Amino acid sequence: MEYYEIVLASVVIFAAYLSRTTLGFADGLIAMPLLAVLMPLTVAVPLVALIGTLAACVLLLVERTKLQLRAAVGLIAAGLVGTPIGVWFLDGVDARVVKSVLGMMVVTFSAWCLWKPEAFSLKTNRMSPAFGFMAGVLGGAYNCPGPPLVVFGTLRQWAPDEFRPTLQGYFLVGGTAACLLHLAKGNMSHDVMILFAINVPIMAGAIVTGRWIVRRIDRDRFVRYVQFTLLLIGGMLLWNAATEFVRHE
Repeated sequence: MEYYEIVLASVVIFAAYLSRTTLGFADGLIAMPLLAVLMPLTVAVPLVALIGTLAACVLLLVERTKLQLRAAVGLIAAGLVGTPIGVWFLDGVDARVVKSVLGMMVVTFSAWCLWKPEAFSLKTNRMSPAFGFMAGVLGGAYNCPGPPLVVFGTLRQWAPDEFRPTLQGYFLVGGTAACLLHLAKGNMSHDVMILFAINVPIMAGAIVTGRWIVRRIDRDRFVRYVQFTLLLIGGMLLWNAATEFVRHE
C-alpha cells in the first residue's frame, strides 16, 4: 500500500471504532466499504476482525458490570455456529444478494422504530439464538455482525449501559472465532499484521474519545442515534449492492 492509503485506512479505523465505543456497534459497517476501496477484501476482512476483537476485549472490561449474560450466551452460542458459514460465504456466495436482503431488513426495521418506537418488543431472550446465528453469518463473511444484534437489543429495550457491553461480549467471542478461521484459511498475511500493528494505537485513541462522548449521551438520544445509524447503514448496504449489480451488468 502507498503511504497515503495507510493514512486513509487509519482515519477509517478511527471513525469506525469511535462509533463502536459510542453506540456499541457499526465499526464493521463503516470500515468494510471504505477499506475495500483501499485494499483487497482478503486484507480488509481479517484486519477488521483483529482490531474489532481487541476493541471488544477492552470495552467489555470497561463496562462488564452491566453485561446481560443470559442474552449474551444465547447470541454467542448461535453466532459460533453461523461464523464458519459466513467465512465460507466470503468465497462462495454472491455478496450483492446478501447486502440487498440485509439492507432492506435494516431500513424497514429502523424506519418503523423511528415512526412507532414502542410498536415491537421482546419480553424474553428466547429469540436470541436466531439473531445470534444471523450475526455470526454476517460477521464471518463481512465483519458486520452488528445489525441483527442491534435489532435484538432494541427489541429487548436494553439501556445504553446494558446494550454496549452485551454486544461486546458477542463481538469478543465471535471475533476470536473469526480470527482463528481466517488464520486457518491463511488470510492473516504480512500486510494484515503490519496494518494491525499500525492501527492499534489509532483504535485506542478512538476508544478514549468515544468514552468521553458516551458520558454525555442520555438514553433517549442514544436510542435515536442507534436507529438513525441503522437507517444509514441499511441505505449504504442497498446503495453498495445496487452499484455492484450495475457494475457487473
